[in-house]
Amino acid sequence: SVSYGLTKHAVKAALIDLVGFKKARAFGVAATESALGKYDWLDNAYDEHLQSIVGFKRLAERLQAKLFFVSIPTKEQVYPSLGVDDDVDMAKAHRRVRSVLERGGVDSVDLLPLFMPYTDRVPGRVRRSANDLYWTVDRHWNLRGNRLAALFVARHILLNHLVPVEGRAEKLAAVERELKALLPKAATVSERVQQAGARRQRGDRR
Repeated sequence: SVSYGLTKHAVKAALIDLVGFKKARAFGVAATESALGKYDWLDNAYDEHLQSIVGFKRLAERLQAKLFFVSIPTKEQVYPSLGVDDDVDMAKAHRRVRSVLERGGVDSVDLLPLFMPYTDRVPGRVRRSANDLYWTVDRHWNLRGNRLAALFVARHILLNHLVPVEGRAEKLAAVERELKALLPKAATVSERVQQAGARRQRGDRR
């Protein structure tokens, strides 16, 4: 698995700003990928990983704490045109994680479906759109991706009262406004492609 600590990410600062609490490190973010179905030993290790999630849930209950799990999509899940390693069945891995979380009653946010309306689905193996959520030559979120993730996590925290927050309604309204503002503009990808073709025909290289 690949784990991201909020203490080392821009998400922490964004959460402090959006939610207004200074214990963002209490919230863990994790993503998992595996070459499932090809290597028996890896399947076994993956099963143990999933059981660890259930174990964390039991530990949280014993400590009377709240467990909150965030599923982070890979760059290739958000942009399938980038292609994926044949060894990695991310869809299967994603389903298994989500199934364990749902069956175990683990509070969670799945960022994959939430991210999709905020992307330009332009085909190609190189991402260069202003609406991209990951760095062009890196598998990590860019500034826009970090901000969007923080907004969705903050919204879940506020909606579900995971921590006491002063001015919760006002903060939630601000989060919703920013999420709306971050949606790609009304012009569709196909419209932009058509406009670019028309400019080329006119000899306009702008």
